[in-house]
Amino acid sequence: MFPAIFLASVLFDRGSGLYSAVLGTVLLYFEVKPAGTFLLPAGLVLPMVIFVVVPLGLAVISEGLRTAYQRAAEAERAKDLLLQELSHRTKNNLAMVSSLLSLQARMKSSPEAREALEKAVRRIHAIADAHDHFRPSSHNGQIEMRSYLEELSGHLGDTLRDIRPIAVKVLLAVFGAIVLLTAWLPLLLRKLPLSLPMVCIGVGVLLVWSSVSPLIGVNPLENRGLTERLTELAVIIALMGAGLKLDRPVSWRGWESSWRLVGVAMPLTIAGIAFIGWSILGLGLAAALLLGAALAPTDPVLASDIQVGPPLSGKEDEVRFALTSEAGLNDGAAFPFVYLAIAIALSRASGEPFFANWVLVDVLWKIAAGLGVGWLGGKVMGYLTFRLPKRSGLSETKDGFVALGITCLAYGSTEVLHGYGFLAVFVAAVALRTVERQHEYHESLHDFAEQIERLLMMVLLVCFGAAIAEGSIFGALSWQVLVTTALVLFVVRPIAAWVGLIGFPASSREKAVIAFFGIRGLGSFYYLAFALGQAEFESATTLWVTVCFAVVSSIVMHGVMVTPVMRQLDRGRHSLLKLPRDRDWQD
Repeated sequence: MFPAIFLASVLFDRGSGLYSAVLGTVLLYFEVKPAGTFLLPAGLVLPMVIFVVVPLGLAVISEGLRTAYQRAAEAERAKDLLLQELSHRTKNNLAMVSSLLSLQARMKSSPEAREALEKAVRRIHAIADAHDHFRPSSHNGQIEMRSYLEELSGHLGDTLRDIRPIAVKVLLAVFGAIVLLTAWLPLLLRKLPLSLPMVCIGVGVLLVWSSVSPLIGVNPLENRGLTERLTELAVIIALMGAGLKLDRPVSWRGWESSWRLVGVAMPLTIAGIAFIGWSILGLGLAAALLLGAALAPTDPVLASDIQVGPPLSGKEDEVRFALTSEAGLNDGAAFPFVYLAIAIALSRASGEPFFANWVLVDVLWKIAAGLGVGWLGGKVMGYLTFRLPKRSGLSETKDGFVALGITCLAYGSTEVLHGYGFLAVFVAAVALRTVERQHEYHESLHDFAEQIERLLMMVLLVCFGAAIAEGSIFGALSWQVLVTTALVLFVVRPIAAWVGLIGFPASSREKAVIAFFGIRGLGSFYYLAFALGQAEFESATTLWVTVCFAVVSSIVMHGVMVTPVMRQLDRGRHSLLKLPRDRDWQD
């Protein structure tokens, strides 16, 4: 009987459940009462009361469910009506914008302006077509993917027809040439006062006048998100390679130069650059601090020419070790200052306090998470690679792309825990070496990471060179930017590093080389792009122009000087090593 009451309440109109409950109660009463009396026996009173209460409660609940269902259905119909009206208005707006742009295109006499407006019209048509496919319809939220993909492919074909087919083919040829140059140029430039980044920018500048320039000119000012993601990938792969190539065990004494450069020189550099940005460029506190945090770290991607050699190669003198370990550590150490700039910018907009959260979260927690996850992950991956029994470790595969997996795993897991992924990647690579320091598989991992790093670096710098030649990046170049860049490269970094190395047991020449070669590169692009995506900073264009010009200046200046300076330093070191032997022989 209870199912009948429930169905009557849900399926029929208001009150049907109550009527069925009352009717069932009456029928049961006449069924169980004794003949000749209307009174129920004492033993049946409580069951009868329960029977009355349960159907009535079930009827009330069912009635409520039916009413709620009707209201939900009415709300859904109202929502569908509103969405259809919104879809209709959106389509009308897109058609109106398309018509206005078409009118403007027909009125323009300049072929370039007419072509740009026609491209905008085609893009709006593509948006309108996508809107037609995804708008609310009678498909119950489902989309016929076959027809959608067929039509999408047709529109893509129509769009690509506007690009000369030869340009696409030339672009493929250019990419192939870049891949070949990635392998060939380091060999050719080994004894020349040129660096691979300099050649990459030069190639981009030459391509800007070719038929493929519209496809490779990626302006970081106009493509912040793309700039952030591509430079992020390049930096984390470079950090893995930097950590893998370090043969020296981790210790306070052995890594003394690293701690000095990261703990003393980098904060001084950030403070100095921030002061210059405030006093010369006229930046506010948040923007000046962001400029300092972006330009202070030495870049692990572009600094490969002054880093140590591959694992187990023996090319690890104090200068190269200091610059390699600094490039690995200071990318993560600079992030707290980037977050401080973001916090100041957000606090000025909202008025909320930020310092306590910055200290507890952005400094203490994020650094601890980066160090902890990186070290633990590197140890675990080391055991999986070298210590599994029966030749089942990852080292038995001989595959170098395992380095890419370790990089992404360390970075992604740390970022999920809101730690510093850059720091975790470098620490993971160093921890991996501690598990088995002399295994030849380290060289395979490092070689693969270095190849991917060089390829990404060349692609990014070719695009950067094309964007420079296009002219929009340095359109706001001023004497203030020139002075700021000169002070950063020739004054702030050298003095800060020299102060940090006071008392360090190295020759004056070695300290001077370490202090001078603070190369700026893709990491600076990433920090700036990341911060501008988190908060709104004043003078964002000035920040971009300053960072871009500082990176180009650093690439050219350090690229020209790195080969002769390091060659002279190596000669001086070898002569000092031979001198005691000569004296012993003379004695």
